[in-house]
Amino acid sequence: MRELSPSPISATVVVTTCDRLRHLAVAIDALERQTIGNFEVLVVENGPERGAREFCAARGIRYVHEPRIGLSRARNTAARAALGDIVAYIDDDAEPQEDWLEHLLAPFCDRSIRASTGTIRYMKAIGNDRVMSDEDIEPGMALRPAGTFGPETRRWFTIAALGGIGDGSNMAFRRAHVANEPLFDERVGRGNMLDGGEEHLAFVRLIASGHRMAHAPSAIVRHPIPADAALLQAKQFADLRTSIAYLLFLGVEFPRYRGELAGHLLRAVLRRLSGYRYSRKGRIGIFPALLAMICGPFLFWRSARAWQQTRTTDDRRPQAPVLEEARTLE
Repeated sequence: MRELSPSPISATVVVTTCDRLRHLAVAIDALERQTIGNFEVLVVENGPERGAREFCAARGIRYVHEPRIGLSRARNTAARAALGDIVAYIDDDAEPQEDWLEHLLAPFCDRSIRASTGTIRYMKAIGNDRVMSDEDIEPGMALRPAGTFGPETRRWFTIAALGGIGDGSNMAFRRAHVANEPLFDERVGRGNMLDGGEEHLAFVRLIASGHRMAHAPSAIVRHPIPADAALLQAKQFADLRTSIAYLLFLGVEFPRYRGELAGHLLRAVLRRLSGYRYSRKGRIGIFPALLAMICGPFLFWRSARAWQQTRTTDDRRPQAPVLEEARTLE
């Protein structure tokens, strides 16, 4: 039997799932092999119940059902149900390395750290399935260096809002910052028209409140990505379209940072055009890219209309954070 490393921090590992029992089982098996043992697993099934309750009962795992469709809603529900001091999140089709949680929790030994992220190692999927092969989608890709981020960090807003700290399938928060009020914006994220960016908005809210977070590159999870060229290009098209809509969302929600966002966008476009000049391997063509950029504003417009139509008096959506105080610390 594996001798587990002691951990002074109790944690809840949240696995959100939606009709993917086979992948969920792989994720749970990987969590059972973690090098620390002072944590619980909480599975949150989003949408209709399709077997996850029975699966969890058979494995002795805590289970919560969130019938309202939306990854942000599922994550907010999980935070309220978690028992650990730290709430860590992974996807149901992700597979954490054996020392993942140990490394992801390590930054919390610094009491000033309120959240951490790790590395996502993207693996080629087998065929049209999300079963992972052992082949990296980008072999030899350099890891993002370890670091901490706070209101004093230069350009902290665009770093946090645009994925410069980490992503949602490998992150953790102190429960005090996710349990008392919804941290994840329920207008965005998987299950919504604008199906991305909710974790980055959570990072913005946290830093805007004057807190700091860390990136721990050794906390690694494997995640599938299409290997088939057509499927990969379709994903890249959808991701780019969503990114444009998300940038418009940020510009509306945070008008003070429009200049910073515009500068980031210009640099990103120049890098992309430079990439097309030298190599187009693994990229969608320039015309599909232009089409995605045209579709992005339309996606944002449709999303904004949907938000207005569904707004109610008991809306649990977190409001845009007030950034003035944090800005003065830069």
